[in-house]
Amino acid sequence: MYDPTRLAALIAVSEAGSITRAAERLGYTVPALSQQLAKLEREAGARFWCAITAGPG
Repeated sequence: MYDPTRLAALIAVSEAGSITRAAERLGYTVPALSQQLAKLEREAGARFWCAITAGPG
């Protein structure tokens, strides 16, 4: 069974559209929220999303 707090964090990120906004809404720091999401990914054995950064040009 998955930790309900971690599931709520995943839902918050999905609804907010970013980890930063979700962390603000939940009252977490970004690193703390990222850590919870990483734990949930390990428990599930799956990646939920991947970060894409845009470089110059």
